[in-house]
Amino acid sequence: MNILLAGCAEPDLKDPRLMEKYNAPTPAEAVKKLLLPGEIVDLSNAVEQLTGYRRKTISEVKNG
Repeated sequence: MNILLAGCAEPDLKDPRLMEKYNAPTPAEAVKKLLLPGEIVDLSNAVEQLTGYRRKTISEVKNG
């Protein structure tokens, strides 16, 4: 969830109006009401892939 919130620029998932619309106390709760669990995973994976996060982490583990 944190990767999705940090990596998604548009729409702004931290927008107070979005939280108000979905009656959610936090951005994470708003996203949970807005998207299905599988969509959250897919979008988080896409953010990781675009930023190279997972590849960098795997490379660091392999190379010690």
